[in-house]
Amino acid sequence: MATSRKILINTVAGGVTRILGLALAFVTTPVMIHTLGDQGFGLFTLIGALTAYAGLLDFGIGPGLVRHYTEFSDKGDARAVRQVTTFSVVFYLVIGVAVGWPLYLIAPWLCDLLDLPAEMRDTAILSIMLMFGWFILNCIGGVFGSRLTSHHRLDLVSYIALAGQVLYASLVIWALPIVPTVTAAILFNVGQIVFTLVVMLALVVRYDGNPFSNPFTIPRALVGKLLSFGGWMQVNQLAAIVSLELDKLVIGRYLGVAAVTPYQVGNRLATLNRLIPLQFLSAIVPAATSIAIRVRGAELEAFYVRMNRYLMIMTLAITGFVIVDANRLILAWIGREYPEAVLVTIALSLSFAVNNLTGGGTTIVRAAEMPRYETYYAVLSTVLNVVLTLALAPTYGLAGIIGATIAANVIGSVYFLVLFGRLFDFPIYRTLLSWLLPLTAVMVAAMLAVAAVHAVFPPQADAGRLAHLGWLMVEGSLYMCVFLPGLVLLKVTTEEENAGVLRFLAGFRRVIRI
Repeated sequence: MATSRKILINTVAGGVTRILGLALAFVTTPVMIHTLGDQGFGLFTLIGALTAYAGLLDFGIGPGLVRHYTEFSDKGDARAVRQVTTFSVVFYLVIGVAVGWPLYLIAPWLCDLLDLPAEMRDTAILSIMLMFGWFILNCIGGVFGSRLTSHHRLDLVSYIALAGQVLYASLVIWALPIVPTVTAAILFNVGQIVFTLVVMLALVVRYDGNPFSNPFTIPRALVGKLLSFGGWMQVNQLAAIVSLELDKLVIGRYLGVAAVTPYQVGNRLATLNRLIPLQFLSAIVPAATSIAIRVRGAELEAFYVRMNRYLMIMTLAITGFVIVDANRLILAWIGREYPEAVLVTIALSLSFAVNNLTGGGTTIVRAAEMPRYETYYAVLSTVLNVVLTLALAPTYGLAGIIGATIAANVIGSVYFLVLFGRLFDFPIYRTLLSWLLPLTAVMVAAMLAVAAVHAVFPPQADAGRLAHLGWLMVEGSLYMCVFLPGLVLLKVTTEEENAGVLRFLAGFRRVIRI
């Protein structure tokens, strides 16, 4: 199967399953908020944020696995592939054993740090330990998922993840009201990851046979290679965790645990513009690795432009609609108004959209085994985020926290784009602005069309969730009816791409008729 076709299948399959997963979250989040209350759901969110910091124990191994698997597979070195799997799994098991007891000892201090109420401390300590167990299992499952992805079977990984989400959603809907505790909600997460881990391991065995080797025969050179690449990825991972989770912890500390809930609602909506785009980047990593190792110059530039343009078309198609319809999305999802969540949604949507501009470049520097250039910008963004957040939060509250995140993301992203362009001699206007400016104009035009509907029929808080869902379908259709033709009119897409879309639609119609 052609590489481009594999990328398309993986992206579409991953995008569809993520959308379905989002639909499940659409159902489960209100159930959890209603069952656990704002304080209980806020605690659940905070524990998740704390667990994200456990990713620092990964030492950057996980994010580089697809790249290493692809490199060794291209060389036909099956033994090295097995050694990568063995080292990774053993590494995570050792981390689990070594860190579990110290974590239990410092868990009360973490509760004090977050200023949790006394009645929540025991639940919080147990939840922290359960989520750490979830983290270790998730890392091991990620090893097998990375191996499947290197086989260009990200579609299988997506289907398995969706099945796990269905299992989790079923437990939340049917079992959580019977056992309405934060601990039960976390146990459901553990059950989900055990299921996905077992299924992915079975598929890896089907593809590769025995995926393990003798851990005592793994050469030091391979371990050094994994840890060297992983060292840079570790810093990148730390930066990403801080950027994504710092706001929740600061809000919980300065504004109270209950204030985390509207932030999390807005944050989840804002991350919609990373849903399909990041799936696309995951699908393209094996191809990017092969290309970045072999070519430079005009061929690599063409690949970068095409990848980044596709990425941002998907990003802005989602961003514009989420921003212009943030209030109605929240009304349809949660069933009541959350003014703070609307602010968070709009602000973070813009911030994430700017950050997505770096996706093509970071994929290439990782594939070319130069992750340090991603690290430079990641550290800059993180330092700015921490300094500005801590400076603005006490005085300006939520607005200061969100403003700090936006400023850090924008400055860091612009820095990376300039750095990447100089590194590979890719002029910014030719490779970025020449198509991004008309694409942004298309998004704005589509947003204005929806805003015109709001001017005549403003969202009513008491209209009911089904009514708002209906309006979202109408406004979403209008948005895309402006956005898609705009891509052609302003020549954001090429004639070859437009013809390819028409051929796809013609084939799809034939399938539907059959």
